[in-house]
Parts: sequence; structure tokens; C-alpha cells
Amino acid sequence: MEAFILRATLSTPVSFRSHPHLDALLMAAREKAMGPETVGQPLPLAERDGLWQASQAFAVGAVAHPDQTDLVRPKTVKGPKLGLGDLHWEKSLGNDGRKLHPDSPYRGQLSRYDLLEGVQAVYWQAYGDPEACLGLARLIENVGAMANTGWGRVEQWEILPCDRLAPKDAGWVSEEGMPLRAIPLRLWAPGKELADIRVPDGATVGMFGVRAPYWQRPNQEMAVAPTRAWLTGDARLMLPRIAAA
Repeated sequence: MEAFILRATLSTPVSFRSHPHLDALLMAAREKAMGPETVGQPLPLAERDGLWQASQAFAVGAVAHPDQTDLVRPKTVKGPKLGLGDLHWEKSLGNDGRKLHPDSPYRGQLSRYDLLEGVQAVYWQAYGDPEACLGLARLIENVGAMANTGWGRVEQWEILPCDRLAPKDAGWVSEEGMPLRAIPLRLWAPGKELADIRVPDGATVGMFGVRAPYWQRPNQEMAVAPTRAWLTGDARLMLPRIAAA
């Protein structure tokens, strides 16, 4: 295993509800291509204390602060994804069994998306098998929110060398001491009270997903994580943070 950078060059603007962890993307790509039997199988990434050594996404553009456009679009919730009992779900459907009833709490709603225009590429830092990770990444055609509607289109996936003095910390923490992903406080500062924990500038503490699926409540705990602002900027500022050689 070795430290490496994975880069996705984009051809359309990208939208992130939260900057995705590389391990979550690779898991989803593998499951979609190879089936649900792959769930729970190891990834070609190193693990530390039960978490993958894979950073969150760095959004890199030509300017320090890429334009952010608020895009509002309808969003519906599909029945099978709700995990509801059949009877409960049927009560929310119309007479034809397909369309949601106008009074259903699961009817279509307008959702706001932050669209980053000017982001040219997305980078991840990781420690693992770069070629195996690249093979999984090439199964992914779009990244970010609204990927199914054309946003975050990936033109090219490629591996770049990682310039770190301590390569075994890749995907976990930077050489300046910044968390590169959500790291539980029990691992970041074991035995310390919240008030005594040092949080670097550009990081924040809160309830974050620490393993995939990151949005599920059982996978969330008090953690330190990089802010969205620290993960977004121009190449001059961001490439040293990513440690791209």
C-alpha cells in the first residue's frame, strides 16, 4: 500500500451537500457494478481504528472562491428507500398505486442545492492500492448531489503521486495536523473533555458520519472534520493541502 491522490476532472458544475468521503464513493460504485453481495467486503484502502484512510473531497477551481449558485428543483422520495411497511406505504399512494397522494408526507418537495461553478476537478488523498481504487473510480460517471441529472460529470479519473513526509497518515490527517476526513473525537483526542480538545483552524466539531453510509444516524458520532470552506478553493491554495506532487 502507498499514499496517493485520486483526481476526477469535471466537465459540468458539481454540487455537494457534504464533501463525500472516497470510501463511500468506491463502495457505491462497487455495489452498483457487482451487486449487493459486495457490501461489507474490504476496500483497497488501509484501515485505521475501523475507519478507512480516505479523505473527503477537495473541490479545486481556477479561483479562490468558486461561484455558488442556489439551484432549486423538485425531489421525490421512492417507497422502497423509506423502509416502511407495505400498509403504511400504500396509504400514502394514490388510487393508481403509483403516484403519491397530494397529502402524503412523502410527496415531491422543492429542494435547494448549492451548485459550485468553476470547480474544475475533485481530489481525494488516500492510503491503499492506487490502481485498484482507480479501477473502481472509473465505474463512476458523475460525482456529488444531482449526479443522476448530469451534474459533476467526470471526464477523466487519474492517479497522482502524493508528496508527504509521513505517507502512512495519508487520507487521515495532514502534515500540518488538519483532519482530512471525519475522525471521531474518541480517536482524535482520546480521554479529553470536549472543552479541552484543540481544533485546528479550518476544522469543526459536531455530529458527523464516520463510516458509510455516512448519512445514517447509527454511523454518526461526535467528530472533528474539515469545513467545506477549507476543502474548496483554487489550485494554488488547495494543491499544497492535498499534498499533490
